[in-house]
Amino acid sequence: MRSKTFLFFILLIITGDILFLSFWNFPQTDDYILNLLYHHLGFWGVQSWIYNHNTGRYFSSFIGALSGYRDFLYSHYYLHSLILILGTLGGLIFMGRRVLRRLLNYSIPIASAVLYSLLFFLVFLSVAPEVSTAFFWFSSSVTYQTANILLLFFIVSVFEVVYSENFLRRTIFVLVSGGLLFLVMGTNELSALLVSILFIPVIWLLWRRSLISVPVSLIWILTLALSLFFLFHGPGIALRTKSIPVHNPFSAMASAIFWLATSFWYSFRVPLFWLFEIDIFFLGTVILKSGKPAIHPDPVGNLPVKKMVIGGLVLEFVALFPILYAMNGSMPLRALNVIVFINLVLFTGLSFYLGIKNFGIQTGFLSRFLPKVKYIVYILLIFANPFLYQFIQTDLSGYFYHQVMSRKLGILEQSRRLGMRSARIPDFHTAMNDVLNGGFGRHFRSIVKDEIFQKPSLTWFHPSGAEGHQDSYLLDYYGLDSLYIGNRLFTGKILDQKISRNPP
Repeated sequence: MRSKTFLFFILLIITGDILFLSFWNFPQTDDYILNLLYHHLGFWGVQSWIYNHNTGRYFSSFIGALSGYRDFLYSHYYLHSLILILGTLGGLIFMGRRVLRRLLNYSIPIASAVLYSLLFFLVFLSVAPEVSTAFFWFSSSVTYQTANILLLFFIVSVFEVVYSENFLRRTIFVLVSGGLLFLVMGTNELSALLVSILFIPVIWLLWRRSLISVPVSLIWILTLALSLFFLFHGPGIALRTKSIPVHNPFSAMASAIFWLATSFWYSFRVPLFWLFEIDIFFLGTVILKSGKPAIHPDPVGNLPVKKMVIGGLVLEFVALFPILYAMNGSMPLRALNVIVFINLVLFTGLSFYLGIKNFGIQTGFLSRFLPKVKYIVYILLIFANPFLYQFIQTDLSGYFYHQVMSRKLGILEQSRRLGMRSARIPDFHTAMNDVLNGGFGRHFRSIVKDEIFQKPSLTWFHPSGAEGHQDSYLLDYYGLDSLYIGNRLFTGKILDQKISRNPP
């Protein structure tokens, strides 16, 4: 029991730390674009411009437009990270409790639900290809992690539709599930294709086993069709696709296999993932043997596990192919986060399903031995997890990054208040040296300074004055004609050029 309490304490510290890092986060390129679009075009104009010139992500653009109201995003940039982190945890707790209640008529204690949700969250942080874009960069996180959170609540709504015995409750959740499905589909193309292609066979299985009616099936299918139409009919997607000159089906097939394999590699390489899945399997066997659950009809029926796994792989490949064909095989890590998260949900569901079905596996010794040592093993694997280094490194370098960025934005804000048309700020390396030497003298050893000067591992960050156009957007936002960052001069207002080329 002591080891379980200690594990709980460690998980709370890690979760509290990542929540705290939200306050050391700052806007980046696309965030400035979004805010300036709002000031140029207004609430509905932003969404129209994005739909016609960028993407068809109708729900993500809606969230983005809301954030632009009275510079809300810049005044409360920490808020989206807090909401997404707590929303993910809340969705996991809610899904775990409701699914067990509906599927097995089993009420898991709230403390156990919180513990396993924290473990799931830590596993995701450990296997996610890019944590910074999953939770900290607004323009990415509200596009991708929002879909993941909505997916958790959508799964709950499907179970309520399938297993609820009250007609009114079932009817309400049919509408709720349709609404959640519509929102998930409007966040990003990858989530839309993965969810739709994985969900269509589920609809068919549920209908075939008489667990849902024809009207319910039609509502879900029509919602998918309507959502896909809105998402992919947007002119912005056509413009982006045309900007990529090469579209090779064979290259897309190879890329789909590569990225799918890569998504599994991110999970399989982490020992904490394996322990968690084994634990979930035995949790299923323990619940089954407790004699408490009353198992409802199995929507999968007698479908062999091997066919389920192979079918899932094929469906994910089918979902990835059109995107990689349009993008010439490329996929940013922030999009790969989605595949890893969905696969983690599927792996966990499969592990639990195998546990409650107890597929002829002899688990007597392990089922008695694992509960005695699993919390200690969890603690050891957490401390042996390379992800823990990322936390420590971000805590160290993030503090100084926060100091540098606060000074930078302070200079720019003062320039705007004074009506100045030009401003000068030091480059990142110079600013970091000033902070270190000014506040801490020269007491840091070189090895510590090297860690401090590294980019914070978990937060999204590009140094001022780096190559590219990022700092040009600061001209638009702060009303400047020129900006010196170190010895580099920025004068071109990129946003004004974009709007003039692509009017609303």
